[in-house]
Amino acid sequence: MACQLLMFIILNLSSNFTTISDSNIMNETHSLQNETETRESRTATGKFTLLLFASASSYTGTDTLTLPSMNLKQLCEHLEQQYPGIGAKILRSSGVCVNLEYVEFEYDGLMQGRKGCGEDVVIKGGDEVGIIPPVSSG
Repeated sequence: MACQLLMFIILNLSSNFTTISDSNIMNETHSLQNETETRESRTATGKFTLLLFASASSYTGTDTLTLPSMNLKQLCEHLEQQYPGIGAKILRSSGVCVNLEYVEFEYDGLMQGRKGCGEDVVIKGGDEVGIIPPVSSG
């Protein structure tokens, strides 16, 4: 509703905008509503979205997983159980972000129980977590 009002105000205050059809506005509004409903649904059910980039996506065969709330160590254990070898081949050299913010993470230390390696990172329902392996180009 707020998005519709904002779009209405923007369109009516400026004559420099090109004409946007009602169907485009409705499509954008429905898209935003669906995105909000999906996030609210994940929050209500205690699930988060895991985004897998580059080699993590190739290794797992998917770029997105929906998982129940857990901490970062449990996530690593879960991924290792589902995709044997992912820890040594992918997670060991990857960065992790939660809701677009990088978190302190060191795979080997985390799995051995060392402090300061990400053990205190709790992933809650509605969060978005990214596994970001290093990439290179040339």
